[in-house]
Amino acid sequence: MDSLTPVIPDFGDPIGLLLACHSKMRAQCDTLEKLPLHLAANGVDDDASIAVRKIIIYFTTSAAHHHQDEEEDVFPALLYQSPQSADLIHELQRQHTELNRTWDALKCLLDKTQQSAEATQLNSRIEIFCHLYRNHLNYEEEKLFSLVPDILSRRQLDDIGNSMARRRGIKQS
Repeated sequence: MDSLTPVIPDFGDPIGLLLACHSKMRAQCDTLEKLPLHLAANGVDDDASIAVRKIIIYFTTSAAHHHQDEEEDVFPALLYQSPQSADLIHELQRQHTELNRTWDALKCLLDKTQQSAEATQLNSRIEIFCHLYRNHLNYEEEKLFSLVPDILSRRQLDDIGNSMARRRGIKQS
């Protein structure tokens, strides 16, 4: 394999896969943040419509699965092995709830963007959403994913990876 080609983790490395998803979330936020400027310069053109559609699909499917992976698999396994992680898990769940609520409001505006650009309100919602998301990702990486390798067993990680694959309709061997 070419050493310049990044290795994409698979379900055998569920934490690596979740971290790779964080990179994709940051990239989606980057695209979101460019949208108001693009709309101001070009209106709702094909590029804007395609970008909005991809962003909506990403945050309503992949990002939603990501949160489910954590809440249904990683958090319970971590809590079982490390009851002292309860405060951390509670804070991450609170952040997920806030992100979901913020996404719902932004998605409504993005849906409307397909017809007309409401630049001021859209820009504000995008800034809030991306700020919250980036802070959450950084917090999760620093506080949660740094703990997991020392606490969860290989078997638990395999179970988490298998559950993640099932959630996406992928059969594991």
